Formats: sequence, structure tokens, C-alpha cells
Amino acid sequence: MFDPQGYDVEGWTSHPPYAPWREHMNEEQFNTPFIVYHPQFGHGERRSQLVQNVDVYPTVLAALGKPIPEKRQGVNLIPVLQDKNASTRNYAIMGQFGYSISITDGEWTLHQAPNPDKPLYWYSYHLSRFYRRMELGPFVAGRRRVLALHPPMPRGCLTTWLTNKREDPAELVNLAEQYPDKVREMQCALKQKLYECEVPYELVDRFRLSDV
Repeated sequence: MFDPQGYDVEGWTSHPPYAPWREHMNEEQFNTPFIVYHPQFGHGERRSQLVQNVDVYPTVLAALGKPIPEKRQGVNLIPVLQDKNASTRNYAIMGQFGYSISITDGEWTLHQAPNPDKPLYWYSYHLSRFYRRMELGPFVAGRRRVLALHPPMPRGCLTTWLTNKREDPAELVNLAEQYPDKVREMQCALKQKLYECEVPYELVDRFRLSDV
């Protein structure tokens, strides 16, 4: 795949303004407009709350007057359309399988680096249709060990980054050493979110979050 400028998508971190050492999921990739039309609420208005694609499901159910299951990750956004000050979530998470994982509160963003020496598993027998470029071991106890990622993990994914959206929207400066308390705060929030998503403990350990 190629973009209009002719860059190979696998090398997307070489695109301006991306720096070659920043191979995390940065603001330019995961911050996309979320546009909603409702016949009654929010016409011609903008909101600044954090939302994610998992919010579509409960929002559609609410708009149709259907019950929303209790055990879900998404947030009903109808209250946000009715009231610009309504809350959604404190954090949003994002990432790409096998590489780093990121969490943001809308101002600060932590890109948590994995430990490449810890095993990585694929929790299914078959690869998904949108992600087939991996070498996998045998299927044992509901999972297959990832033997190789393609493309290999970029070197930038091995360093944890902390950035501030307001001061550095292009995420060019790593503030992790300057603000260790903020790093730990965001790591604790990320660990909690992963537990809420019921991820396997070995994944928490691989992201160096076991002791935070």
C-alpha cells in the first residue's frame, strides 16, 4: 500500500512531520474526527471529550431506545450530545498488536514500550484477515506464540515516550525522564484499563507494568 506521496505505508514514521525514531502510534494516527448526527441534539456543535470507536455500539443502542449491556467498554454518547459538559472517559487507549501501547487523557500521552524478551501470543488458531504477516508456533492452551513479526518491531517502539499535546502536538520531545511521576501515573492508568479489558496477565507483564 502507498499513500498519495508515494511513501510505503510500512515506513509511515518517515512521513513529515514524523521523526524516524518515533515508531509509536502518535497523535496524527489515532486522533481522528468523530462525527455524529442526531435529529434532536448537538446540531452544528463541537465537543472535546475523549471518545473511541467502541462508543458507537452503546450510542446506537441508546438512540434506538434499546437496553445497553452492563458489561461493555463503550460509552453512551447521547448525554454528550445533550450536554457539552457531560463526561465520557478519563483515558483512551490505542496501539498496534505486537508493538507499543499508548494511553492519553487528552493532554498527556504515554507510549509504553514492550519488553521484546517477553513472549508474545496470538490468542486464536487463525490469523485475522487484516493481520496475516506473522510467524506463529503451534496452538497450545488457546494461544499461539508469535515467532516473528513482519515488519520487525521498530527500534523506536523499545523506548517509552511521554508527550504533552498542548506544548508539543507533533510529539517530537520525549518528556519521560523529566516527568517520572507523570509516567507512573499514566502507567497505573494504563494497567487499570488493561485489566478492565480483561487482557491476559502476560501481556501486562510484557508491557513492563507488573510492578507499577
